[in-house]
Amino acid sequence: MENRERYLIWDWNGTLLDDVETCVDVMNGMLERRGLAPLKSVECYRGIFTFPVREYYKKAGLDPARESFEKLALEYISEYNRRALSCGLVPYAREILREAEAMGFRQLLVSATESETLEEQAEQYGLTGCFEAVLGAENFLGEGKAGVARRYLEERNVAPNQAIFVGDTVHDCEVAQTVGSPCVLTASGHQDRPRLEAMGVPVLGGLEELPAYLKGLRLRPLRAEDASAVFAMTSDPRVARYMRFDTHESLGEAQELIAAYGKRGGLAFLAETLDGSPIGVAALKREGTESEEADLSVFSRPEYWGKGYNGIILRELLRRGERAGIRSVRGYVVSENRGSCRLLENCGFTVERQLQFDDLSGGLFVFCRRLG
Repeated sequence: MENRERYLIWDWNGTLLDDVETCVDVMNGMLERRGLAPLKSVECYRGIFTFPVREYYKKAGLDPARESFEKLALEYISEYNRRALSCGLVPYAREILREAEAMGFRQLLVSATESETLEEQAEQYGLTGCFEAVLGAENFLGEGKAGVARRYLEERNVAPNQAIFVGDTVHDCEVAQTVGSPCVLTASGHQDRPRLEAMGVPVLGGLEELPAYLKGLRLRPLRAEDASAVFAMTSDPRVARYMRFDTHESLGEAQELIAAYGKRGGLAFLAETLDGSPIGVAALKREGTESEEADLSVFSRPEYWGKGYNGIILRELLRRGERAGIRSVRGYVVSENRGSCRLLENCGFTVERQLQFDDLSGGLFVFCRRLG
């Protein structure tokens, strides 16, 4: 019987393990010991890192004709393995793994790293319980990542198109293509964005964008030309009912709202489907350009209510806010708006206080959450 479970197949290095700077440091140590110029930056490294690794060594300045590749590789791996247990995880990695599990995905960790080392690293970071299996490339008859993944899926009658590869290099995409599975790449790992985009697959700015992608949506900066899409929502009494603005009567009001969101260093995004249809708006309004505090605003089209979209949107918004230096977020919710109360509670907010107004029978809850 065909297995209809959905799988995420995770790469390790650079995708979940935040080892890019460690790799730069290890290579620079090797170069400096040989009197060679070091790599100038992470960006320089991402521009030359490639597979096979022998070619990367040449581009970095090492000469396999003078020293055997095997000797160079052993020197590199020995120093890398010594540091790998302390380089940390990619930001939000644990959070993203939990969200993917909540969305119903079974998850595998598949890597060219030697099995015992991979399992040790995953255990060191407390991630082994997140994965159905942790598979080093030699687990099955010395096969590479593609062979490991294909065999695992075949033994469980999982069709390749039910598994999505998540990686950070062109090689990860090639592995997915060999297996026959879709792939999504992050541009925060070992290779630069132009080379990843040349593969013709989705490329995310960072891992924090993955849950939205898996849900079939993305967040992009809200622009003035989005006024019509915003007005279609803000002119709907169902949407405006619990918002901090009256139902909009003109396009100009939507334009003013967009402008207000962008003042003083605020963050504002349009959530849309992958084909460009608007879903909702998510914004963090700062009290000042350098302020670490912000007020929250999230609203969406009614047809997307109750389907988990707002939770995905809000979590990604908070992660982007944290990266922008916001440390405290407030959300104001009318007490009778039970759906929004649950949404904020599920995203880690707690009620700080309750405000009373003559025209609101239950008052206004002030939710707060610290970031970072």
